Amino acid sequence: MAVYRQAPGSTREPGTSPYARALDIRRFWTGCGITAAVAVAIAVTGFMVVRSVLQTPVLGVSVYAGVTEPSVLGYVVVVAAGTGVAGLLMYMLVMGSPRPLVYFRWIMALTLVWTVLLALFASDDRRTGLVTAGLNVLIGMVVWLGAVVAARLALRA
Repeated sequence: MAVYRQAPGSTREPGTSPYARALDIRRFWTGCGITAAVAVAIAVTGFMVVRSVLQTPVLGVSVYAGVTEPSVLGYVVVVAAGTGVAGLLMYMLVMGSPRPLVYFRWIMALTLVWTVLLALFASDDRRTGLVTAGLNVLIGMVVWLGAVVAARLALRA
């Protein structure tokens, strides 16, 4: 466990993040829940626009079948779970790391690159891969921004 420097007479316990005491947990998780609701709404809207207006399938990955065409419900479940994981990751970083937003930025950027590459290389049709990658980036940016805003607002309280 890392030990952080602190001023003499500080009330913070050794080995904890400088941000751990300042976090309003209720406000943080409320913000993450709102972020999940917005991400799910964008996923449903994006899924319907891609399927009905652009007449292009959205790609998904199955453990058993490889590249598949997911249902709206399956896509929404993955988006909600991903948002929860992003919120949990941000919470762990705020509670235990000296620069949580920097670490979260790197993790989210690498995750977005991974989802784009997965969509592009998994598809035989370039248009389908590009549309799926674009939708994944849009949802990922909403989750990224929502988690950062929830953490910053919860730290100010």
